[in-house]
Amino acid sequence: MTPSGEHNARVPRQVWWALLAGGLLRLVAAWWCDGYFASDCYFHVLDPAWRWLFEPDAPMPSNFRSAFLPLLLHGVMKAGRAVGMEAPTTLLHLSYTALGAWSLLSVVFTYRLARIHLSEAVSVVAAWLVAVQFMMPHVSTQALVESAAAPPMVAGLWLFERMRTAAHPRVADGVAAGACLGLAALFRFHVGLVFVVAVVLAARQHNRSRLILSLCAGGVLPALLQGFVDLHTQGGFFVVLFRYVDYQLQWANSYGVMPWHVFLAFFVGLTFPPLTAAIWRGMLDAARGMVTLTSALVVFAVVHSLVGHKEERFMFTVLPLFMVLLAAGLVDAWDSGARWRRAGVLMFAVGNAVLLGVFTLADPRRNVNEPLKELASQQPPAAVLGLGVGVRLAPLYAGWGAQVMEAFADEELFQKKWREELRGDQVRVVLGASHVNVAIPEGWTCSEGREFAGDHLDRFLILVNPQANRSRAPTRVRDCVRSAR
Repeated sequence: MTPSGEHNARVPRQVWWALLAGGLLRLVAAWWCDGYFASDCYFHVLDPAWRWLFEPDAPMPSNFRSAFLPLLLHGVMKAGRAVGMEAPTTLLHLSYTALGAWSLLSVVFTYRLARIHLSEAVSVVAAWLVAVQFMMPHVSTQALVESAAAPPMVAGLWLFERMRTAAHPRVADGVAAGACLGLAALFRFHVGLVFVVAVVLAARQHNRSRLILSLCAGGVLPALLQGFVDLHTQGGFFVVLFRYVDYQLQWANSYGVMPWHVFLAFFVGLTFPPLTAAIWRGMLDAARGMVTLTSALVVFAVVHSLVGHKEERFMFTVLPLFMVLLAAGLVDAWDSGARWRRAGVLMFAVGNAVLLGVFTLADPRRNVNEPLKELASQQPPAAVLGLGVGVRLAPLYAGWGAQVMEAFADEELFQKKWREELRGDQVRVVLGASHVNVAIPEGWTCSEGREFAGDHLDRFLILVNPQANRSRAPTRVRDCVRSAR
């Protein structure tokens, strides 16, 4: 692989096919999945976006998280309602569709970023990986700030690299690069690390003043936008970032501490060990030749590795960058002509195809969402009470006006809530696995109950690591009629 010198390469037909394939898979994922990837997706993004439809003045549920993505999805949901979409899950699917369409920008910009230094074949394969790598359709359609930040981040790096390597750099590219990286940081503050990498690399160039000033000029507008978002949702101009940093310094490790090598294992896992042996050489060569991409990827992963609390989703922002290196490894293995290396590429393709079906048709959290969905069309809505389910119940699934309450361990408190706070006589009780035998108050009439299990992926995660995935375990649901109070 030799540097191509291409800065304005036209998008070839193969990339358009990748966009079509990726778009269809994202459409399937968006309308198949009723659940959400992680609690943050719902409670800090989807719930406020939906709640503002009915309570425009409702506060942002967190004072240290940006309301940028929730406001965007609120706009999507509002548009959906304007054309007659009322069901909560329909608005959810519409939001997932919008996120999937947004994510397709990463396909084009990944191609363009790779094409500056790498061959046409590698760049096309990188675009295809961003489109159809087994996780991408599912995670790209979820309300994850990590995934939503990826398209503008890749666009920013492409524009920056085009300016950095051009014989006659254009200030407009630097301003656009800064604006794109700033936009990515509006979704997820951590993209600021990539902005810092760009500034450091710019400082090494002979025209460093022009590069740095143009980057910073481009970043001003997104910073002002974040300030006004904070003013609208938090009552203070540009306050959320400082609150977020303060919160992370104090509480980041309170969610659990994982080994430093979690993210390294995650990326290695995406190469399908032991097939890694067939492709690592090409990946390493590409990494050496793409200073900007490699620096951004490494700095982003290393800084996150230094923090105690780690989740694989934290790396979703830089997945397109990793796909470029992965594509380089696959093309190098195939071009080598060695049978065993080519066999590794074929096995990678087969493994990816199998897992693509598994992940694209994932519908997480069915064990707690399905019991609420059944009540969405019921009038008057029944109250829902959860005990020991291991995860907060999401009111959206029960519909606006439903009362959703929870207790986690204290059964006396649980029964007190039954007596004093629940509205109406109809109560659906959702019980976690360790609370299925909880005593029902005297005088209540309750059904024997039904079991609600998670989907195929949830069940697999329980099998692999039952302790870390207890919230995905089957729940038992009992429909009760309360006695006269």
